[in-house]
Amino acid sequence: MVGRISNNISDVFFFDTALGLNLGKDTITGFGASDILVTTTQIRDNNGDNIIGFGKGALLDLPGVEGGTVGISNNMGMAIRSLEYDGQVERDGVAYYVYSTIGSAAGVDVLG
Repeated sequence: MVGRISNNISDVFFFDTALGLNLGKDTITGFGASDILVTTTQIRDNNGDNIIGFGKGALLDLPGVEGGTVGISNNMGMAIRSLEYDGQVERDGVAYYVYSTIGSAAGVDVLG
């Protein structure tokens, strides 16, 4: 799902990882400083620094029973190799986990 939900962000890339399905191999191109990635289960942060490093081949490993992968590149076509965990928002009993480029000002409040 991609769409503009706030004046503070451009695009939202949503992965419903709580479904427990293999989400396949996706690619996001043109991921900018005002874009966010949202999941319904938290992506593992191996060292607790809120920086999510990508796995082999510069692919983000999605959480879940079977997960999936996402390759992300920026507006200049360069591979993004990590994202920043911005926090969690709960709506109607569903937890949403928000990620953005490192140093962006996206934050969880963009989900309103």
